[in-house]
Amino acid sequence: MIPKSKHEVIFTTRMNIIYHEKRESFYSKFINWTGFASLIFSSAAFAALGDIFSTNIPKEQVIGILATIIACLNGAVLAFGMLENMKVHSTFKMKWMDILAKAQSLKTDSEDDLKNLANDIIELSSTEPPPKDKILNLAYKKTCTAMGLKCDEKV
Repeated sequence: MIPKSKHEVIFTTRMNIIYHEKRESFYSKFINWTGFASLIFSSAAFAALGDIFSTNIPKEQVIGILATIIACLNGAVLAFGMLENMKVHSTFKMKWMDILAKAQSLKTDSEDDLKNLANDIIELSSTEPPPKDKILNLAYKKTCTAMGLKCDEKV
């Protein structure tokens, strides 16, 4: 479908940029917090803290449980491809920004320019991973707010 105006393209691109920023941020935070927790809980300093536990708390079990949790988090990073997913969303965000820059540079809403932008959008959209509807709806609402538009409840 060919957009009716460059503003329609700008809305679509901004919404997709927000969506991919949110996904990239999620994966980045997960990776960063997992790395931080791994560093802290696998250090000798943390093991030395075991002495502060009261005698009623079995420190070996607490340390064992924490080590298991950290191993599971690190396993999730590997098994679910968190780093790769973060990179994918970062790349798509940049590609949407390129289309946004093209749309913003247009002086008029010429049919040829809009067709070219539509082709860029279709090509990019066809290579994206399936969206998370809840996050896409949030991106839609944030874009409406940012652009001063009244929005429907759902996309």
